[in-house]
Amino acid sequence: MAFTSTTSIETVKPLAAFDLDGTTFKKSILEALVDVLIQNGFYSEETITELREREGMWQSNNSERLYLDYIQAMVESFLTQLAGHQVNELELAAQSLQLRRRRFATEAMRLLSQNYTTVAISGSPQLAVEVFTEQLGLCASYGSRVDIEKGIFLGTGRTIDKVKMIRELVEQGKVTLTGSVSFGDTFSDAPMLGLTQTAICINPSANLEVEARNRNWHVVRESKDNISHVSPDGRYHSVQSTLDILERIGLKV
Repeated sequence: MAFTSTTSIETVKPLAAFDLDGTTFKKSILEALVDVLIQNGFYSEETITELREREGMWQSNNSERLYLDYIQAMVESFLTQLAGHQVNELELAAQSLQLRRRRFATEAMRLLSQNYTTVAISGSPQLAVEVFTEQLGLCASYGSRVDIEKGIFLGTGRTIDKVKMIRELVEQGKVTLTGSVSFGDTFSDAPMLGLTQTAICINPSANLEVEARNRNWHVVRESKDNISHVSPDGRYHSVQSTLDILERIGLKV
């Protein structure tokens, strides 16, 4: 994915890295995409039943481990069920996605866009993730890869390594980690959050919330139109605007 704006050594800005699945959108892009593909008849009844069973187990127990099991099953089924299909079929499905956004992350992208290089890094498929780059006003977006030959899906792919992706951007001179910030919502985002100078956990999972306390990360909670902030020292700040929170954290807006 190429940057939508050019950079040079003289103009390199700090990185602002956003997870999309659950952090920016209230639902995983992959999950929403699979729903569309199921409606369009891409999935077998057996696969649909297995996914619904795993989803039910996760929702009944509200366990992060079961959620990750559900997502992993979704990834595997996505690759196998799409094998042999044309790329443009997935592109059309991705372009039809309508996802509800979280206010804090969406506003943070806009407020940070002047002084940071805003980048989305998602575990969802790249072909779906890049649909939202322009919509969200981002410099670039990166997702997991699927293997394609002559416009046909091969049924294999590679999950994105968020830390490796960020390090590559730094090595290429496109961003700097000095003054950088990242946003995530689950424990799988912890390596990325730990790489940047400032880490912000949005509606964090139980495991990530523990990690945030241990590592002095910021926590933001969003419920309907209310946003609150828990600073690393444990102080709770209720009903704040996105701008107020970013300024309190010390980010350049």
